[in-house]
Amino acid sequence: MRELVKMGKIRHWGLSEAGARAIERAHKEFALTAVQSQYSMSFREHENDGVIPTCKRLDIGFIAYSPLDRGLLTGVMTPDFTFVKGDMRLSFPRYTPEALKANQAIVTFIENIGKQKGATIAQTALAWILAQGDFIMPIPETTNPAHLVENLKAVNFRFSQEELRAVDEALQKIVIVGERFAPGSDAAKSVGL
Repeated sequence: MRELVKMGKIRHWGLSEAGARAIERAHKEFALTAVQSQYSMSFREHENDGVIPTCKRLDIGFIAYSPLDRGLLTGVMTPDFTFVKGDMRLSFPRYTPEALKANQAIVTFIENIGKQKGATIAQTALAWILAQGDFIMPIPETTNPAHLVENLKAVNFRFSQEELRAVDEALQKIVIVGERFAPGSDAAKSVGL
């Protein structure tokens, strides 16, 4: 990567779904600009596995992909939600009807916070990520222009430190049902599942 920078072919580089040790090793060789991994109110594993603390310590940007948990944290995916044929989420354990029913607990929790702030569920979930540190940036995916506008308004909502502590305590008690990738799939293997 250092040679590619010298050649003018790239300006910065990053890793995706890397563990803390890999991030440290790569950064020692040539400074990383960013690490991209899944992170949301319903998937906080990287807070405790060393990834986010390592990025913070080494001044590496953390790009949170799937910050709305592939639509779960929008309130649209109720237990009777029907996926269109070919939707990759059909193979993910987190989006079975049983899991969606169980996971409504986090959706309801986020919705209640949003009501207090005058924000939608998606805006609340994105604002929470923005409040986790100035080195963390969510990248919500959407094909709907109205959702893009809604998501952008997340920057208008703030959490106090007291609110963040209360949210953290509550989130730790909510059990999320279903893995994020289908067992045995290439995606699951790539993240160690």
